[in-house]
Amino acid sequence: MASRPDDHVLQHRISLEQAKQFVRNHERTAAPGSERCGYFSRGILDEILAHPGCAGIRFYHGRDANGKSAIVLIGVTKEKLDITDGPIAENHQPCPPECGGSQLGSGG
Repeated sequence: MASRPDDHVLQHRISLEQAKQFVRNHERTAAPGSERCGYFSRGILDEILAHPGCAGIRFYHGRDANGKSAIVLIGVTKEKLDITDGPIAENHQPCPPECGGSQLGSGG
């Protein structure tokens, strides 16, 4: 059966209740006061996706030199290869303390 254009989008979608449950599951095991989420602006996401050959974004969990949690974003090709000559992002705005508008988990 041939895939429809929206099949890949549907593979990633979850319900609001599933999202809340996933976040609650994480919060139950996270250290008190640890980072719950982070924010990236649309601008950097658009910049990564606009790079020639980019078909999606992969994220890596990481730590900076001080041991603080990091989320590294990099574009990937349709073959799922990292695009190392394009924009790569981190420096998300962490929650806490930047939690305004967060509605999943204990913050909402």
